[in-house]
Amino acid sequence: TPLQALTLLNDPAYIEIATGLARRLATHGMNDGMTDRERIAYAFRLCVARQPLDVEVDHLTKVFEQELKHFEEHPQAAQKLISAKDRPEGVGASRMAAWLYVANILLNLDETITKG
Repeated sequence: TPLQALTLLNDPAYIEIATGLARRLATHGMNDGMTDRERIAYAFRLCVARQPLDVEVDHLTKVFEQELKHFEEHPQAAQKLISAKDRPEGVGASRMAAWLYVANILLNLDETITKG
């Protein structure tokens, strides 16, 4: 429902959950040379409990790259969105903000909410 969608996108608890997932994604496989695309596939499996289709990973990778570019061009927006305490060591505000967008998308998928 529209009310449910607004709650899932804006409720402080859901923002905190998305931030936690974003932190996990930003640091997962950092020392192993994991790519952003591999992190997105990992995130998809965490949230939906199935392997993502290539088209799903492609779309989320494109979103991540677009958001990263936006936040790199507007670092003050990234810093406003992600507080310093929410940024893991070695991860910039722009990357964390981009991961937050991906996390928010994944957590708001109908498939995530209903778990089939």
